[in-house]
Amino acid sequence: MDIVQDELSLVRLRSLILAVEREAVAVSGYINLVANEASMSRVARQFMGSQFGERYFSGPGNSSGFADFGVFTAMAMPCVDALLQAAISATRQMLGAAEVNLNTLSGMHAMTCVLLGISDPGDTIMTLRTEDGGHFATKSVIERIGRKHVFAVLDSQSGHFNRDATAALVKMHCVKALYLDIMYSVRPFDVKAIRTSLPQDVRLVFDASHLVGLILGGAIPSPLRQGADILCANTHKTLPGPHKGLIAFRERCYGEQVNQRVKSFYSTTHCHHTLALAVALLEMYHFGATYASHVVENANALGQALTDLGLRVRRVDDECFTRTHQLHVDLAQGERYSDLCAKLTRNRISVTFTNGLGGGVFMRIGTQEVTRRGMTAPDMQELARLIGGVMKGKDMEREVRALHDRFPEIRYSFDQDALFSQG
Repeated sequence: MDIVQDELSLVRLRSLILAVEREAVAVSGYINLVANEASMSRVARQFMGSQFGERYFSGPGNSSGFADFGVFTAMAMPCVDALLQAAISATRQMLGAAEVNLNTLSGMHAMTCVLLGISDPGDTIMTLRTEDGGHFATKSVIERIGRKHVFAVLDSQSGHFNRDATAALVKMHCVKALYLDIMYSVRPFDVKAIRTSLPQDVRLVFDASHLVGLILGGAIPSPLRQGADILCANTHKTLPGPHKGLIAFRERCYGEQVNQRVKSFYSTTHCHHTLALAVALLEMYHFGATYASHVVENANALGQALTDLGLRVRRVDDECFTRTHQLHVDLAQGERYSDLCAKLTRNRISVTFTNGLGGGVFMRIGTQEVTRRGMTAPDMQELARLIGGVMKGKDMEREVRALHDRFPEIRYSFDQDALFSQG
């Protein structure tokens, strides 16, 4: 038997599958402080492994019980449609949107669909530099779909837009749209001020992938209500749903334009993921306000506790460390992020490190998952103590595991409602 055959043997494949199963169990035992991840509720997750993952959703159907598109007919799913429509209605209310699209398959897919929908080849799109918190992939996507690109101008100290310089670039390059693609955010942009500095024919798109859960919960004002034309996002960060995409439109005409242009860019909407997203959105409708406020409260409590231990935590201003779910912790002089990452991982604490804002490497912490597991501000004191101990080289795994195990349930969800635990 050659090497390829041996790698694909049943014995080898069984060992690989078992290893992944064990890794799934191990990963679930970490305190997760990764800013771009979240845990779904049991009610939302139940659809992920269902047969809906093997079926197309073609709509509610007609009175005969099937979806009839003339040249194509298919089985109808009226109950699926009813749940999706409830989620769309709730999302419109929370965001102040005239139209909501849940069909895109990821945040990058949503981004690409929006850019294709609002511009034509040769048009110029303005975005943010990664040094200013922008997404690393946006410029590449813009150029690959045949659009031109220019960066907005931000003040490096305050993080605020230089409105005059940005407006001059918009005029110079005949910018078609400003796409606010935010990855590293402790201070939400003043969307209303940005809108007033732009000509009315320049589309303003807010990528809320990191912030959409806080926006849905009201901890951050909806960009659509502040003047943004379109909001797009992935749905698995502060919105604790599956890996999926969401687009919302302030005016119906924008939605009709984009939807008409991009409807051929998805054949299946991944019914199992869409159902899980619908549940996550409806959970936000019922529990999101408390959840979102506690996420921000926990982030600031953790920031203060880490500061009290001598760590350097970046601040928005004298009043708080962050107005979002993110904390940015600077590394000590000479401290290697790879060594610190290894220490935290060995002790079952999961975080990420980045230099995405153009300075030195910093630790990016998100409090959305620990909040949804029920931790509150007093628990942030204990969590900070554990992080500080690990950073000093102490073995804290047993205490980390004990803290993790105290919070096994998903709060702010239908899991906590007796109606959803009935058979």
